[in-house]
Amino acid sequence: MSLPERRHHRLKNYDYSSNGAYFITICSYKKLHIFGTIKDGVMHYNKYGEVACDEINKTNLLRNKNGIKITNWVVMPNHIHLLIEISHEPLFDTNPQFEKFSKPTKQSIATIIRAYKSSVTKEIHKLLDAGNGHGAPCPYVIWQNGYYDNIIENESMYEKVFQYIDSNPALWQDDCYNEL
Repeated sequence: MSLPERRHHRLKNYDYSSNGAYFITICSYKKLHIFGTIKDGVMHYNKYGEVACDEINKTNLLRNKNGIKITNWVVMPNHIHLLIEISHEPLFDTNPQFEKFSKPTKQSIATIIRAYKSSVTKEIHKLLDAGNGHGAPCPYVIWQNGYYDNIIENESMYEKVFQYIDSNPALWQDDCYNEL
């Protein structure tokens, strides 16, 4: 008996460390509302949401020196949107890099997201272990497996994604991730 084949969301034979812009969505475990609430179109972070925001800022500072910028982002009650730009020198890499199981590619989208999810999990676990969660419901597992990515193909698409991220809290009532 063979195991079911795992679905892959990434484009096959695409170098996710190459120059470009990427729209990323990361969902919480079971899409639970663990990062805060939205009231009147404004996101109100709890302690876990503050951790998620702090770690985005840390990631941006850490990765910026390598030509990686998070140009826009939003933390929602149960998911996070990131707009990430990669601009390495040289602009055109003649030796593309591909993620392989257990062999991360340096400065790739997968490596960035893996490190981000790990750091958020570590910091939230510190709060949980110290009993400082302030009553906010949070599972010990923070993230659903994987993430969703879209490669930004042109300036028009970039502008639409940028605006979508900005308006996400105001449109929460109709958001596909607002399932609870």
